[in-house]
Amino acid sequence: MFAPEHAHHVALLISVLLISLGIKGISPYSKAKKWIKEKATIQFIEEDHETVRESQYLHLPYYFPNIEYAYNFHGTEYTNNLVSFERQNIWTCGLDMSGNKLPENSKPWNTWELGTVIDVYIDPNSPNQSVLFPVISKSRLFHHLAVIIGGCLVFALWLIIVYTKQT
Repeated sequence: MFAPEHAHHVALLISVLLISLGIKGISPYSKAKKWIKEKATIQFIEEDHETVRESQYLHLPYYFPNIEYAYNFHGTEYTNNLVSFERQNIWTCGLDMSGNKLPENSKPWNTWELGTVIDVYIDPNSPNQSVLFPVISKSRLFHHLAVIIGGCLVFALWLIIVYTKQT
């Protein structure tokens, strides 16, 4: 059974979990910096959306592309549909800060159509892995850093609890 005098270890577990999740969120973008830039051809494209509840009365539409693309790497043809490592990294809110609908040309994928040649970033060690947007957006970077910092703060709290229990 879990003894109450060991309850502070839950804070340690939470801190390790938060730090791990933050690092896991950033690591694919770091690895992709070493990937090779090539050209790909769009084989399928459509825009999808997700409605996100921002508050009790505010629900905002966020748009993102579903794309299938083909590329050739060292004589082998590959297809993939990974646009970014996280949907939130590339999605675009359908409204501006004033609540007006954004113009269609504000989304980078709106000029793309079937057969458009685009840049793709390929993992040279595993060429079946590729991504169109390998760079993390500022908002996603800050999100992951906030999770890591939160984990560090919980770890500091755990250290304080452990230290004060010993004295």
